[in-house]
Amino acid sequence: MGKLKKRSKLSQQRRKQNQLVPGDNKTNKKLDNKELQKITPLISQLSASATNDRSIALSTILLLCDNDPTSRKLFLKNNLVKILLTKLIHDESDEIVVDAYGLLRNLIIEEGYDLSVHLWRSDIWTALEVDFKKAMQSLPHINDEKVSSTRKALLIDYIDNLISCLGSLSTEVSIQLFDENILPKLQQSGILKFIFELIEKRVSNKLTLTALEFLYDLSTLSFQFIELFANEPSAIELLSKIEDSTLSVLSQVYLIGLKFQIMEFKGELTDPKSDDVLIDSILGKLDSLYKTKICFWTYTQQSLKSRVNNKW
Repeated sequence: MGKLKKRSKLSQQRRKQNQLVPGDNKTNKKLDNKELQKITPLISQLSASATNDRSIALSTILLLCDNDPTSRKLFLKNNLVKILLTKLIHDESDEIVVDAYGLLRNLIIEEGYDLSVHLWRSDIWTALEVDFKKAMQSLPHINDEKVSSTRKALLIDYIDNLISCLGSLSTEVSIQLFDENILPKLQQSGILKFIFELIEKRVSNKLTLTALEFLYDLSTLSFQFIELFANEPSAIELLSKIEDSTLSVLSQVYLIGLKFQIMEFKGELTDPKSDDVLIDSILGKLDSLYKTKICFWTYTQQSLKSRVNNKW
């Protein structure tokens, strides 16, 4: 069997790239003080009484954390995570809750293991479980007449950020912590079942893709998850959709990846009798996707460029 990743290699690379360059202590101190003058008002504004003020501050912080490693480090040193966990993911504004989970997800991706363990020890699971239950209760009403398109989009973003936040957390902590704590809770809470249902019901292409990415990432992380997945009726039904051309290309690729993981787990990749199955169900499907989707898109893009150039 192939080796399973302990945590995201991409995030490890990002952390190395984003480490502050060592230099003169006085210079660094001046830079820190200058940055602090920029971030301190934003941190304070997160506790403003006006929802709009909190929202603007959160959006600005999200942008700075994504694009400026120095600012991100300073925000983290100045209790950003504590404010997110104790206030913003419980905010009365749904928009702020959605953005708060989005920021948490991004911070986990960038900061990796240390932050993930800190979040777990700070009991982020309780908040995630409560908010997933809210999502489970709200989703059946997404197409009600009284639900506006804005509220529908917000609910989809809410669920998307919850799943991606949980997925990022799961792939960054140790395998032992995942197997012994997170995986059992995923089953007991009904979250795993909910994620299967999102794919089955096709609520939106965005959520289908996020759910499949979540399942695939866990399949590369934990043998216990693969064993659970391989014996789950919903998973078997899910893998039967590998030929469903109505799924997006990336969703189909994740399905193929999941099928590959199951075949590897069952030892079918080393079974000579499985060669035809492997070629037909995996390599053949990938080849078909490449030829019919990717090549067509590339040809269309090149054709459009050619027309524009000829026009001018």
